[in-house]
Amino acid sequence: MMEGKIILARIPQVNGAAKLRPAVALKKLPPFGDILICGVSRQVHQIVQGFDEIISVGDDDFASSGLDSTSLIRLGLFIRDTHSKYPRFNWSDFT
Repeated sequence: MMEGKIILARIPQVNGAAKLRPAVALKKLPPFGDILICGVSRQVHQIVQGFDEIISVGDDDFASSGLDSTSLIRLGLFIRDTHSKYPRFNWSDFT
């Protein structure tokens, strides 16, 4: 299972465009296999205290995250998306 892993996903931006950004894969959703993801940002100054989660370089699991700097898991940024937007991702890991 890839739940909880950092992936690259096309995240919608304010201007309507989508950018390839890190996200946390949360859950494969029925019935079509869409994936619920949560956005990740390097803008740690935007943390919502008591809500968002920071992944720091010094954390034990930081190296396995694939991130290159301290980042913020934006718990208010959830997206339901289809695997068609993740061309380099192995979706069989979610079965």
